[in-house]
Amino acid sequence: MVAAVALAMLFWGYTDWSKGYGLTTVADARGTVLVLDKLNEEGRWKENDALLVRSVFLESYFTPDRIPEATRAHVEGAILSPYTTLYVTQTPTPVFCLGMSLFRADRFNERTDRYYHAEEPGEAALAEKLRPYTGFWIHSHEGGQQGFMARFIPWLAEAKGADIRVSRKRSSAEDRYFTVHPTNKPGEPIEGLTDSQQGDFSFLVRVSVQK
Repeated sequence: MVAAVALAMLFWGYTDWSKGYGLTTVADARGTVLVLDKLNEEGRWKENDALLVRSVFLESYFTPDRIPEATRAHVEGAILSPYTTLYVTQTPTPVFCLGMSLFRADRFNERTDRYYHAEEPGEAALAEKLRPYTGFWIHSHEGGQQGFMARFIPWLAEAKGADIRVSRKRSSAEDRYFTVHPTNKPGEPIEGLTDSQQGDFSFLVRVSVQK
């Protein structure tokens, strides 16, 4: 059974259904690190930036909400290992695991509004880790990305207590950015976010805290 699962993970990325994405973070970690190095060379990676990695489908099932904190740290360390030990950037890059992934829809079954809240224990701990940083590159796969962004960005604005400027993949200069405010309520329409289009966001989404 273990061999069957391993083979399924290996060959999934070659199927039409996968759209080229693997079932584990390592599947495209090397390419992501090369992109991060290029961002650094071009001066687009800023001093207080951090990389936020949304774990992919299979790995998200190993990070349930209520596992002990020490266990979670080990699991997240394994998920992030491609970025910290296997493929590393030329310049050290702060990297954090976003355990809050819409790949695990059951996480929200106990929440009436199914949105993130900065005061909840696990999310408060993540907010504290992100406190020193003012810019983020969110690494996310295509599956469920729009829904994930619509939930995560308002949470980030709330956690940082500041406006969040979001970059999207559009050629027109006036359509390239939009802002999410900490006063935005979970679930309310946010221009540029809840009405986002397929292809608005690349696999690396740049967001920055506005002072």
